[in-house]
Amino acid sequence: MRECFGGQDFGVAQNQSELIAEVLNNEKVVIAPDVPTAAEIFAALDASEVPALGFEEMFDAFLRAYARKRGRPIWGLKTPWNEFYASDILDHFDDVVFLHLIRDPRQSALSAVYADGGSWFYDPALHVSRWKRSAQLALENKKRFGQRYQVVRYEDLARGPQGVTRGVLPFLGLEYEPGMEAGDKQPGWDGSKSSFAPSPGKKPAGPPTLPSDLQVVYSRRLRVELAAFGYPLPQLRPITKIIGPIAGFLRIASIFLLHRGIAAKRLLASRKTPRLSQSGS
Repeated sequence: MRECFGGQDFGVAQNQSELIAEVLNNEKVVIAPDVPTAAEIFAALDASEVPALGFEEMFDAFLRAYARKRGRPIWGLKTPWNEFYASDILDHFDDVVFLHLIRDPRQSALSAVYADGGSWFYDPALHVSRWKRSAQLALENKKRFGQRYQVVRYEDLARGPQGVTRGVLPFLGLEYEPGMEAGDKQPGWDGSKSSFAPSPGKKPAGPPTLPSDLQVVYSRRLRVELAAFGYPLPQLRPITKIIGPIAGFLRIASIFLLHRGIAAKRLLASRKTPRLSQSGS
């Protein structure tokens, strides 16, 4: 959305209306409960005490109107990879607090590999590079922004949800409410917590494990970052240490070629023009 509206003058009413209409037509907004009306967003915008309106202020007005409609004093946004923009967000809004949830990447990989019976579109090279940058940003931003940047390990949250929740609330300016750690008041949350829940009538299988070649890939490329967050390296057999890098390279190369093939097929399909047949008497 920023690509379409970035750089526009939002002091102009027409630009405001167009952006608000685009936000309200977003697929995630359409299915959300308690969505504010355009009039309510304009009211939040009028209450803004800023010298100049930009894209960020428009977005903030929408979320403030949403929070008000749900009876909440502040808004929160939960979307993937926000940490890649954390510096810009925290520099722009001086009252924002960032909560960075980090998880052992090998467990995240399991979700991608085994969810819905397996996914050919899981790209270990992309996942490793993203997680590495995310982990580095967690360390850098915590050092730079201090208490405005809270880093929580998923494993700690899963092990003691109430304690971790209570620990971060003071930095968010919120008070604890019973059941808050369960997410039972989050809009759209159905309570599901796992992609590995056994199907009815089937015997529960053992927990899935990451293939040994991927264990080697993650251990080698993320050694420093894993250690920084207390994630242990696996004890691999000597034969795995020898074969693992080769198998990992072949896996990554095959997935890369698969993705390039799909992209090329789509490109060729988009360039094809329908043949027109003409007939005459």
